[in-house]
Amino acid sequence: MLLLDMLQGIAYDNYIWKIKDSEVYTKGGDFLFATETLSGKLFKEHISTDPYYMVFANLQAFPSHDDICEIKDYSDFTHCACEFIVLVSDNIFVDIYSKKQNEIKLLHKNALKHKFIAIKLITDANDTRKIFRAI
Repeated sequence: MLLLDMLQGIAYDNYIWKIKDSEVYTKGGDFLFATETLSGKLFKEHISTDPYYMVFANLQAFPSHDDICEIKDYSDFTHCACEFIVLVSDNIFVDIYSKKQNEIKLLHKNALKHKFIAIKLITDANDTRKIFRAI
């Protein structure tokens, strides 16, 4: 339950989750995210499913459906209402972008608690990502 562990303490219900570029499978081989948007409650239910295998995912959290926009790069993220992005590739590489300092601290604490490795804070100064794609 990587996502559930990683996002522990995040207020899921405060967001509408846009699922983009996702290849996440249930134990039965079905897609975990069958729709492109989920309420916070449904998102939490989905990531609480046990077990699932995440090849890649681009998960974007918006305050409301009306705020959903297309995000291709960091500039789009900073100029859009999106507050939170989780990019997962190859099941083990995770980049998280958040506009809220308290969420960044919480996510860092979760990563240490769950013994994730190679944890580093990405800032404007050291971010080399050109596009926001999980694959």
